[in-house]
Amino acid sequence: MLVLNGINGNIIFDYSFGTTLSQRGDRAAVLNDIDSNGVNEFLGGNREGRVICFYGGNGTITSVSNEIFHQTDFKLYQNYPNPFNPKTIINYELRNPGFVSLKIYNIKGEVIDIPVNKKQIAGKYEIEFSASDISSGIYFYSLFSGTNRIDTKRMIILK
Repeated sequence: MLVLNGINGNIIFDYSFGTTLSQRGDRAAVLNDIDSNGVNEFLGGNREGRVICFYGGNGTITSVSNEIFHQTDFKLYQNYPNPFNPKTIINYELRNPGFVSLKIYNIKGEVIDIPVNKKQIAGKYEIEFSASDISSGIYFYSLFSGTNRIDTKRMIILK
């Protein structure tokens, strides 16, 4: 499932429920500002009953698509352990050198940490993320590489 900026078409958020017919995300809806902050929220789900609700970001998002987004220049792996307390490992692999940014978001879509924000050579990378001063909950981490290349995963902090 992709959330696109309605003005320029840039990907703001993407999420994969899975690849089988029952796992694929097949439902998406815009919730018109349920928390009265002036920004829409989004709800997505699949046939297995998995649901994700997320904050729309800074601005009005006008398009949601469930098309599969394939990256060719990097791979972001699921953090481990997950759930975790207080530390987890995030791995990613770059197939080409370039500027890379790894950002951690809270459930509202606010950036809470940027552990990587620099040019890197091709190769495998491992980042230790510490949540010692962050409360329990669901968080997301996104890897940005190259022009508009993004992948996002979910992690859970349990304290």
